[in-house]
Amino acid sequence: MQSETIHFYGTNPQHMGELENPTIRHREYNRVCGDDMEVFLSIEGTQIKQWSFTGQASMITIACSGLFWDIVQGVDFETLFSWNQETIIRDTGITVSPRRRRAQVLALLATRNALHEYLGDWKKDDFSDVLVDS
Repeated sequence: MQSETIHFYGTNPQHMGELENPTIRHREYNRVCGDDMEVFLSIEGTQIKQWSFTGQASMITIACSGLFWDIVQGVDFETLFSWNQETIIRDTGITVSPRRRRAQVLALLATRNALHEYLGDWKKDDFSDVLVDS
């Protein structure tokens, strides 16, 4: 079932494409596997109202990113900054091998860093901030 979900969402990407007039956009790169992603966010107050992504990435990254919008819509910044890999596993139902963990959380990392840029807080998260037991 899980591999079917990854295959379906990986070959039928959800929320892939540029938002028109995003509040902020941010590009993130996973140098371990070569995934390259850009996220686009529309923000109202302290909530993400719209989210999308583009990029060249593995099937796992695309599948998890496509499902990410379903869990991030309407979430406030503080909540999102508390999320990690366990949140992605719990809310998407997708678990991956230790070797693919970065692919699983790339959308989360990119979104957190987009919000840091938006807030101008001079922070930059890395994979150790979103992976469990990194």
